[in-house]
Amino acid sequence: MYIPPAFRQTDVEAQRALIAAHPLAQLISLGEQGLQADPLPLLLDSYPDGAWRLRGHLARANPHGKSLARDGACLVIFQGEAGYISPGWYAAKAEHGKVVPTWNYQTVHCHGQAQMINDPAWLMALLRALTDNQEARRQAPWRVEDAPAGFIDTLIGAIVGIEIRVTRTEAKWKLSQNRSRADRDGAIAGLMADGNGPLARAMGRG
Repeated sequence: MYIPPAFRQTDVEAQRALIAAHPLAQLISLGEQGLQADPLPLLLDSYPDGAWRLRGHLARANPHGKSLARDGACLVIFQGEAGYISPGWYAAKAEHGKVVPTWNYQTVHCHGQAQMINDPAWLMALLRALTDNQEARRQAPWRVEDAPAGFIDTLIGAIVGIEIRVTRTEAKWKLSQNRSRADRDGAIAGLMADGNGPLARAMGRG
């Protein structure tokens, strides 16, 4: 990924926070007909030695399974806050008019090696973890055990687990760091007026 120095995000905790807040990733691998991509919710496990693992599951019919069993190399892309930035928001528009539109965004790219897992116990633990991760904030959280056991067993037979050992990450926070403070403040105000508070707050922090 092309990352100008001003936009490079090296804070590992910030990267992990983005993945936790935006777990729906794009899994990219090389298939028989070229590159293939699928959206996939993933859980991040990190270890004391700094190693990262991503866990999820695929439908057994998904071509990724066959491709990754043969060659586990893959790229996983997590997308954070994003939005269009109008040049009309910049103070520089009134000063000299030399402004153009752009998009601001946050993204983390995880390069790694995938392993396919068929163990039913591993898959059941994964389903519980994925579910609990999203349901925990609800007043009456749904649990895997709420569904009939036979029904869940049938579903487990139709999926395959994937565990990705992350070998390196790249992170880009493009949040107008190359603009003046006045231009950034104008963009933040414009985003708030447009209803994109999450990106505006990310720019305020960045």
